[in-house]
Amino acid sequence: MLNEIGEYEQYATASGFDNHRLKYFTLIKKNFSGLERALTIIAREKIFGEDDAPKNFEPERIKNYLRAWCGFPFDGEVEPRLVNRLPEYIRQNFLKSCVENCRAKSAEFPSEFIKFLEDLSPTKPLAELKIAAEKISAFAKKFSGCKLELGRAEKIIAALEELQDKAEYFDKKIFGTYTADGKNDYRLITFERVIANALVLGRLKKFFLVCRRDPFQSFEIKKFTESKPAGKKLLAANEDLILKLTAMYLVQKKFSDQKFVPLNNMNLVNWLWKDTKPEDFDLEQFKFARTEEKIFELRHVGGVNVNKFCVCEEWLKNFYLAEEFELERAENRGRIFFGDSGRAVPLARNIL
Repeated sequence: MLNEIGEYEQYATASGFDNHRLKYFTLIKKNFSGLERALTIIAREKIFGEDDAPKNFEPERIKNYLRAWCGFPFDGEVEPRLVNRLPEYIRQNFLKSCVENCRAKSAEFPSEFIKFLEDLSPTKPLAELKIAAEKISAFAKKFSGCKLELGRAEKIIAALEELQDKAEYFDKKIFGTYTADGKNDYRLITFERVIANALVLGRLKKFFLVCRRDPFQSFEIKKFTESKPAGKKLLAANEDLILKLTAMYLVQKKFSDQKFVPLNNMNLVNWLWKDTKPEDFDLEQFKFARTEEKIFELRHVGGVNVNKFCVCEEWLKNFYLAEEFELERAENRGRIFFGDSGRAVPLARNIL
């Protein structure tokens, strides 16, 4: 969210398989939620590069990059490192770990199960994986020690199959696309919509979250719950969430003069370093210990994942965003700043 350039590298290079950003929960369990952001990041890089204005903008060329990255058929030239990245990401991050976790227990199982794990190898063609998937339920019952891993593997293979079907779906036009009940689907991903959003957002940037004073020493913040009405001390994961929400708010405020800005839970979950689900946190539980004023205020707009939020002024006035070249300015010297690598890891704390 802060380091969009690093985020692009996560999606475009083999090193993106380490400390991965797209997560099983969002990409597989939630039917490719969070994917639109990844596609928009790729489109922005291909439209703008390092320029503030579009360079040789040809919509069909951008669509081809997106098709290639998704593993769909495409025409023309596309740099090889982008081709088939999404299905490989799913195979190498998710399916591979399922198989490896089962193999770690291999001493407990007979050769027939070991042979079956070979059939689930992430390097196998999808047609062969689909055949293996038909046997998963039987093996999961017989070898219950791997039930969780095998259940995940079944969902991952189904997702790889579903992804192939999205080639035509993503190529639909922005307008005139409706759900079964005749309503426009706000969650619909299309390449046209991705490109339209990319043009609005402009070139990729690398921001830093700069603090006028140490935030968690200057302010005592606690998490207030029913079981802890007096509040409890923040965990490191709570601090990570608060900082990243603050950064998300400031980035969006660059494009909005409204107090409340959209909160995309799936983009946030992908960015957090802990495997957290949206329902696992209540943002309005974070308050100043002395006054019990909320750090964040939520406003439910509608749908499953449509919320807006704002940050209280007392907390927000301690922060601002700076691009890398701006950090050298005199007014920033001695200040604390947080940066990220574009991955789902904690923000790095530094002093200028």
